[in-house]
Amino acid sequence: MASVGAWFSQTMKGRTYSRFEAEAQPVELQQADEEAVDGEDYVDGMPTVRGHPSDRGRCMCSSNFLWLPITAGLCIFSIAFLSGYLISRAGRALPGGCDELASSPDPSEDEDGHLEVDPGPLTLPELRKSLENSFDGKRMREFMLKLSTMKRTTGSPESSLAAQMVFDQLQLCSLSSVITDVHQVSIQEPDRNHPNVVQLLHPPGSVKDLVEDSDAFFAYSPSRNATGVLVYVNYGRLEDFELLRTKLGSQLNGTIVLLRAGNISNAEKVANAETNGCVGVLVYPDPADFYGPMDMPPLPLNQTFRGHVHYGYGDPYTPGFPSFNNTPFPPVPSSGLPGIPAQPISGQAAQTIFRNLKGELVPSTWQGGLRDVDYHFGSLLSPMAVHLHMSVTNRDIRKTLHNIIGVLQGHSEPDRYVMFGAQRDASGPAIAESASGTALMLEIARILTNLTKHGFQPRRSIIFLSWDGGEFGSVGATEWLEGYLSLLHQKAVSYISLDNPVTGDEVFSVQGSPLLADVMHSVLHQVLTPGTLTQTVLQHLVNHYPEWRTTMYKQVSMQSSLYPFLAYAGIPSVGFGYVQERERQYGRLHSPQDTWEALNGVTETRGAVPTMCAVAEVAALLALHLTVPKALPLKAREYGSTLGDYVQTAAQYTAKLRASGITLQWVHSSLGDYTRAVETLEQQWQQSDFNNEAIVRSYNNRLLQVEKGLLSPFASPLLSPSRHLVFGQGEFTLSYLLQLLSQFSETPKAWELAALRRHLALTTWTLRELSNSISGDLWDMNSSF
Repeated sequence: MASVGAWFSQTMKGRTYSRFEAEAQPVELQQADEEAVDGEDYVDGMPTVRGHPSDRGRCMCSSNFLWLPITAGLCIFSIAFLSGYLISRAGRALPGGCDELASSPDPSEDEDGHLEVDPGPLTLPELRKSLENSFDGKRMREFMLKLSTMKRTTGSPESSLAAQMVFDQLQLCSLSSVITDVHQVSIQEPDRNHPNVVQLLHPPGSVKDLVEDSDAFFAYSPSRNATGVLVYVNYGRLEDFELLRTKLGSQLNGTIVLLRAGNISNAEKVANAETNGCVGVLVYPDPADFYGPMDMPPLPLNQTFRGHVHYGYGDPYTPGFPSFNNTPFPPVPSSGLPGIPAQPISGQAAQTIFRNLKGELVPSTWQGGLRDVDYHFGSLLSPMAVHLHMSVTNRDIRKTLHNIIGVLQGHSEPDRYVMFGAQRDASGPAIAESASGTALMLEIARILTNLTKHGFQPRRSIIFLSWDGGEFGSVGATEWLEGYLSLLHQKAVSYISLDNPVTGDEVFSVQGSPLLADVMHSVLHQVLTPGTLTQTVLQHLVNHYPEWRTTMYKQVSMQSSLYPFLAYAGIPSVGFGYVQERERQYGRLHSPQDTWEALNGVTETRGAVPTMCAVAEVAALLALHLTVPKALPLKAREYGSTLGDYVQTAAQYTAKLRASGITLQWVHSSLGDYTRAVETLEQQWQQSDFNNEAIVRSYNNRLLQVEKGLLSPFASPLLSPSRHLVFGQGEFTLSYLLQLLSQFSETPKAWELAALRRHLALTTWTLRELSNSISGDLWDMNSSF
C-alpha cells in the first residue's frame, strides 16, 4: 500500500493549469545578421548570389535573374528534406517483442560521421498505421491457455500466482511503474459441510432434491430456510411480477419464484421478488436465452450458473469505504444485500419443476426453450399448488485481493489518466470471461510501450488495471475507486473495459457513455472486420445495428464491469467486443464450460485469434485517440440527445400533470441550458489558440465535468452510490422520474404530488449545475431561467 500511495502522491505533483496562472509567452523575432545570411554574399550592403564569378554581373543587373537560382535552390532543398523525412518514417518498423526494442534514436553520428536527426514524435495517422497487423494472436492465445489452467478463485493463494504472472508481464514491457493494490474484503462461499438444498415437495408427501452441483451458489444470499408455493415469473422484471399478480388475482406474499437467467441482473431479480413479498428465489438458465458452439446445444442441460445477488458492487460490508487493510471504519452491511435466500439451479432441475407446475399457460413472450414441457404460471390454490423447500447456508470469509496496476506516464499531462481494465479472477477456466480480457490488456501494453520507443509520446498517462474480485461484483475495482475517488474525479479521462471481448464473431457490440460515441465511431471506421479486406468494423456494425450510436448507453447494466466507473465515479467509460447474437448470451460464461474449445466453437466464421486481434486494435486505437490530441475527443453534444430522449418520454404526461398544477417547463428549460452551454463551449474552442496550453487545459477540464456533473449532488454516495442521472439506480435518476410519471394517477394523493414535485426540482437543478460546470467561470454562468 505504501507503493500505491507513493505513486499517486507523485502523480499529483504534475502541474495543473488555469486561465489565472497562464501568462502569454513572448514570441521573440530575431533579425538575421546582415553580414552572415546563409546562401548570400553582401557587397556594399547589397545581396548577391554566391556563384561563379562570371555570373555575378548578371545577377546584379537584373532582379529577375537573381531570384531564379534562389527559387531553384529552395525547391531542391525542400524536396531533399521531405524525401529524407519520409524515408526516416518508412524505416520505423516495429519489432516483435518488448525485449527486442531499441531506445528512441537521439541526434547522433552514424558510422560515417554523418549527423542522424530524430524525425520527432509519430503522428496519429502514423500510429494507426503502426498498429495494423502488429498484434500477436499466438502470444495472446498462449497466455489465455496458461491462465485458464491456473486456479484463480477470488483471493486464493493460487490466484496470487496469477497476479504475480500479470505483474511480471507488465514489467517486461518497461512501463513507467508497476504496483500492487491490496484490499481485505468479505466474500461468500458455500459451506461444504452443510450444502445448499432445494427440494420439490410434490406430489404431497414426496421429496425430490434439485441441487445437482454442490458448488453452485449465489454469493451474498442470506443463510436462511424458506418453504412456500412455487410460481414462475419469467425474468423477474417488475412488469413480469405485475402481470403475474394480475393473472393470479392476488399478491405473491409467501411464495417462492422460479426465474429465467438474463435480461436483468440476478441482484435485481431478487430485489424485485423481495419487494413483491416472496420468500425465496430460484434462477435457471433457459436454452432460449443463450447460444453456444456450432452444432451443439446452447448450454448443457445440467449446467448451473454462478454469480452474486448484492444489489450493488464492491465489498457489501464496507459500502462507500475502501477495504484497505486495517481500515478504521466498522463494517456496515450494504442496503443492497437481500433479505431472502436465492439459489441457482440447472435447466434440468427447472424442467422437473415445469412438469409439475399447473395453472394457466404463460404468454408466448414467457415461453422458453426447455423441451417436452409446458410453461405454466403455477397456482396458489390447492390441490394444484406446488410447494418447494430451500435452504441456503453460505458463509462469510475474509480474503485478500490483489489488483495489479501498470503505468505508462504521459509527457505533457501525466496527471490525466486513460485507463484499461480487465478482470483476472475466475471460478473455472473462464477463457471468455477473464482470461481473454487479461491477455488483451497485456498485448495492448506491449504494443503501446513498443511504440514509445519508436516515436510515440502519449500526452496523457495510460494505466493498465488487472482486477481481482470481479466474480463477486467488481469488488477489486470498486474498492480501488472508493480509495481514490476524489483524485480520480480530478484526473481520470476515461475507462476502457476489456472484459468479455470475444464471445462470438458475428456482431460487434458497444456499451458505454455517450461522450465516447463520436470517438468510437471514428475508431471503428479505421479498423477492418476480421476476415475481410475492405469492410470496416463500423460498416459491419451499422449493417447489423444501425442505431448503435444513439442506444449504446441503454446497453449498460448493473452487472457490467464498467458500471461502477460510470454510475458511481462519473468517469466516461466504454466496453465493446464481438458477440454471436445481440438478443442472447454466450451460454458458457460463469460456468466450468468456458473453455478455449467452446470459444472456438462460437468463432468458427472469423476465428477466435483474428477476432481477438481486431478488438485489441480497436482498444489500442481508442487509447491513442484519447492520449495523443491536445483536445479530448469527448462530445458533450451526444448527451443532449440522450437527455432529450428522457424528457421527450416525460412530455407525454404533460396534460395529466397540468390538471394537477404541475409543469415540466423547468426540466425543459434546464435541458435547453445544457444544450446552449455545449454550443458555447464548442464555439469558444473553434475560436481559440490551440497552441495555448492553458486554453487547451481549460477546455478539457470543462469537458470532463459532463460525466461527473450527471452524478446527483443531492444523493449520498453511501446511501445511493449509483447516483448517475442516466446510468444510476434509485430515486435520483431519470428512470425513476419516468416511473413516477407512469404511476401518476388522475386523482393523485398529496404525498404523490409532493414526491413528483421534489423529483422534478432535483432533476432540474442537477441539469442546471451540469450546465454551469461546463460554462467556464462564474461570470459566464446564467443565473436565471
